[in-house]
Amino acid sequence: MGCGFGRITNFLNDSTDATIHGYEIDKEVFDIAIKNKKKNVSIEYQNILSVDYNTLHVECFILNDPLKREIDLENLIKKIELSKYNINKKYYLITINIDEKKNYIFKKFKLIKIVSASSTKNIRFYSS
Repeated sequence: MGCGFGRITNFLNDSTDATIHGYEIDKEVFDIAIKNKKKNVSIEYQNILSVDYNTLHVECFILNDPLKREIDLENLIKKIELSKYNINKKYYLITINIDEKKNYIFKKFKLIKIVSASSTKNIRFYSS
């Protein structure tokens, strides 16, 4: 979600057998990401808030604090939750460097692990 230049999407392509989907709203950044994407990566020029999550068949969402406004992040998580509501399958959220004051948004999820590099740089792993 908000894949930027595609470093994480390409890393995941190289280290897993998964099909990777990325979304990027910044046209210049998207153009670079699309040039550098790996074979099992698809990147769309789209706002992650307008994605139809009901049509996605994914097991893991990675968020690198793409949204500056808390309300947008809340809406994104609600869309993901609603799309998975009738599915009896576990899914995961991985957050990268989410501002500490936004962590309440993930209170419905089970926190599995935190990997910290500093007080502001961390990765959090959640499951549904």
